[in-house]
Amino acid sequence: MISKPFRLALAIAAFLVGLIAISWFARQYRSTLIGHAIDSNNTVGLNGFAYTVTNAFHTNRIRFATAENGTAYLVVNLKVENSTPRTAECYAKFHIFSGEGFRYDVDADATWNAENGHSFGVKILPKFSKPVAVAFLVPTESLSRPLTLDIEDRLSSGMIKIGPPGGTLTRD
Repeated sequence: MISKPFRLALAIAAFLVGLIAISWFARQYRSTLIGHAIDSNNTVGLNGFAYTVTNAFHTNRIRFATAENGTAYLVVNLKVENSTPRTAECYAKFHIFSGEGFRYDVDADATWNAENGHSFGVKILPKFSKPVAVAFLVPTESLSRPLTLDIEDRLSSGMIKIGPPGGTLTRD
């Protein structure tokens, strides 16, 4: 039979080992978030929804999703507002276009790992908004130049410019 003081010491030791393991794991999966400039005209209205980019950043890791060498995740956070008089489901599709004309689709795995990540229909009450994040896997060299977020909702579309990290956007 194990004595009560020994069981207490064993429990404390197990607890401390657990804390050390969690701390090590958190450090291994911590990533650096690098912010990007957003166009001052950062809202697009499509079919009763207003899409406003609140911020954008890139990182090499989003929880359990890790970008391959030479790539990074560009995460765009939006506020999607339902300006219709009824609850509506938003099925917008998002893409990123580079200045060279390359198109990058939403990375579903990374989007699901992002806070507020959604890659399909989102129900929003009338006159309410919901935060939505979408993640794109893009080549790291494309991050130093302006990019364009394309939002498609059925037959309508709109675009919002996203600048390079720490940079500013020039007006066309």
